Amino acid sequence: MYETETETETVLSICEQPASTILVGDCRLVMPCLSSLKFDCIFADPPFNFGESYSQWSDTLTRREYLKFTEEWLAACVRLLSAQGSLWVNCPNEVAARIVVFAEDGQGLTLANWCIWHYRFGQWTDRGFIRSKTHALHFVRDKSMAIWNPDSVLVPSDRSAKYGDSRTKQSKRPGLRVPLDVWGVESDGPYWGRVQGNNKERSPLHSNQLPEKYIERAIRSTTRKDSLFFTPFVGSGTEMVVARALGLVSYGAEIGVKEAKSAFDRIKRGSVRL
Repeated sequence: MYETETETETVLSICEQPASTILVGDCRLVMPCLSSLKFDCIFADPPFNFGESYSQWSDTLTRREYLKFTEEWLAACVRLLSAQGSLWVNCPNEVAARIVVFAEDGQGLTLANWCIWHYRFGQWTDRGFIRSKTHALHFVRDKSMAIWNPDSVLVPSDRSAKYGDSRTKQSKRPGLRVPLDVWGVESDGPYWGRVQGNNKERSPLHSNQLPEKYIERAIRSTTRKDSLFFTPFVGSGTEMVVARALGLVSYGAEIGVKEAKSAFDRIKRGSVRL
C-alpha cells in the first residue's frame, strides 16, 4: 500500500493483486487522468442532491446546476467505457428519466436493463408514499458485444423452491433462474436492505451506503476475470470492496481526502458479505 500527494491530488493504492487505487479529487477532473484505460464495468452512485452533509461537496445545487453536473460526469464515464463495457447508475426518481435520455440520445448508449433496488424501512414521511427504492440503470455501448454473465447471479426459482414444479428440473438451469429486475425481493436472500445502525457493513462517515449484495450482482453479471472496474464516486468504498473481493483491478475517484481514507481503510479490511 502507498499514499502519494501532489499539488492537485492524493493517490491511495493497494499494490498487491488485485490492485485498488483511489484518486482524490472531483471525478470530472480525475477521469481524464485515466484516459489510457478502458473499463468493462463502471458503477456510479452520485450524490442525490438531497442536502446530505459532505466535507468537500455542496449537496444543495439548483436543479439546473445538478443536471449540468450529472451530464458532465456521465459524459466523462462514457469516454472511459470499453466497447464491451457496462455503465451502471444508481439514482433517485428525480433524475432517472433525464439520465436515460441523456445517455441514449446524448451519448449513444443503449439502456440494457432498468432495474429497481427495493429496500424496507424508507425514511418516514406523510407528504406522499414512503420512498423504498432507487433505480439501477444499466447502459451498454452495443448489446451484441456487451459482457453479460447471467449464470453468475442465478437465484432459486419460485416455481421450484415454493411450488415444487418438476418442469424446472428439466430446464436449462435446473431449479434456478435469472434474477428479476426488482432487486431485494424475497428470492434474493438476506442483506439487501439499507445499510444503517449496527449493520456489519456500516461505515460511520457515510450516511447512505449501498449493500454489498447489490453491487455484487451488478459487477458479477457484467465483467470477466480480466475486466477493469471504475467508480467515479467512491463514497464509503462499497463498489471497490466488492470489486476487490471478486478479483478485479479497480480504480475510483473521491472528492474528499477524509472520505477517501475512510473508504481505503474499508477496502483493506475487505468484504463482509461475499
